[in-house]
Amino acid sequence: MTPRAARAAAFLSGACVLVLELVGSRLLSPVFGSSLYVWSSVITVTLAALAAGAWAGGLLADGRDSQRWPARLFAAAGLWLAAAPFARKAVLGAAAGLGLKAGSLLAALVLLGLPLGALGAVAPLCVRLCAASLAGVGRAAGSVSALGTFGSVLGALAAGFWLLPALSAALLLEAVAGVLFAAAALLSWGARGAAGAAGAAALCALLSYAVPPNGSRRAKVLAAEDSLYGAVRVVDRLDWGRRVLYIDGVANTVASLPGLHNTSEYMLAFEAAAASAAGRGARRALLVGLGGGALVKRLATYNIATDVAELDPAILRLARDWFDFKPTGEVWLEDGRRVLERPGADYDLVYLDAFAGDQTPEQVFSLEAFQAARRRLKPGGMLVFNLIGRASGPEAGFARAALRTLREVFPEVRMLVPNLGLPPDAEVVNLVFYASDAPFAPDPAGFSQRPELVAWWKTASSQWVDPGGGGALVTDDFNPVAMLSAPGMAEMRAMMLSHGEGVDL
Repeated sequence: MTPRAARAAAFLSGACVLVLELVGSRLLSPVFGSSLYVWSSVITVTLAALAAGAWAGGLLADGRDSQRWPARLFAAAGLWLAAAPFARKAVLGAAAGLGLKAGSLLAALVLLGLPLGALGAVAPLCVRLCAASLAGVGRAAGSVSALGTFGSVLGALAAGFWLLPALSAALLLEAVAGVLFAAAALLSWGARGAAGAAGAAALCALLSYAVPPNGSRRAKVLAAEDSLYGAVRVVDRLDWGRRVLYIDGVANTVASLPGLHNTSEYMLAFEAAAASAAGRGARRALLVGLGGGALVKRLATYNIATDVAELDPAILRLARDWFDFKPTGEVWLEDGRRVLERPGADYDLVYLDAFAGDQTPEQVFSLEAFQAARRRLKPGGMLVFNLIGRASGPEAGFARAALRTLREVFPEVRMLVPNLGLPPDAEVVNLVFYASDAPFAPDPAGFSQRPELVAWWKTASSQWVDPGGGGALVTDDFNPVAMLSAPGMAEMRAMMLSHGEGVDL
């Protein structure tokens, strides 16, 4: 194995490591989400595997046949990655029983630990092969390290900008396996290995079509995309009689079958604001976070046209294809904060309902974001904001932060728990905030044409909750949203894991 081939191997191993690290979150997200806990698990496994691999690679470099080991390590990593998509469902299902933190750590270790360790062992071998003498060890180590890091840079760019948006997690694993098999053949046999390299890549391409489809007896997966922003699935839940839009395993939109009528109670809380505003002549709204587009359809019944800001093109495409979304206003594929900040039409209602799986985007939850929303509201207009967390008690820091920050901008802010039959002080619930210049006091007479809304309001009207004072003031410079939302989201995810949610996605 020549020094030039060794340097190429170092570059390739660095590129593959970063691709695997980024695809790792996609492998876990249908079950465990893509929260801070999951990313911590993936990064921990990556660093631990690379450290173990570097130690083992050093031992191999001082032993016999050091020049043959890079090819063997590439082949071993490729074999594991080629098998991983077939084992993924079983691994995630078994790990789910351990909870969010331990489960995500174990799943990442089983699926990616060995191939990452094998790739980590390549660098010390390459240093040995590049150093012609003891005097050249420093130069060899520097060049191998630089090439490996440069490969990691290109791997990160390729994975984030092109590969993850274009390929599913399973297909991307098979593609990396094919590249590693091809590299092993070329390193072992040089030009004579070209045919073997091409055959290995073709075999992995065929394997990608043999990966078992998502779904189960209870869930028929209609569409699945691993977009830039999360694992997005449209699923007919046969056990619920519902069509569900999942983002990173969290049910974002739930619609009845047949008819595709949204059945979420927080949507009724959104509608209550629209019904009251329509009675005062409201005709235009802005929605940040499209989901399945149910709110747009609901507001159209009140002759309210809705502009939409949605960051993920996959969400827009799936809403149109599977949830009968039909725009009634402008649709912008861009960050909602940018839409709020720029000059434009004034709105009677602004709805903030943006979620990335089980995370609230920080850029739409801050003092400055709420100020931008108020600038886009007409006099007397209302901001309606949906969050998930505890409504009261010591674990309601997220709700208290939202209340305090909104009250810095709006004189009147109230929080409603729209979920019926759930104790707001004992479980994670939807938290719907109404912020305006005047108190929000819906007139039930405006609901008379909607028996479902009337029935819901009879109970929900008693569920106004004051989470208490002392909340954090959230700004662009001090934005602890991830920390504040983590306990509630982890609790929600734990409840999902206890029911095996996400394994069939």
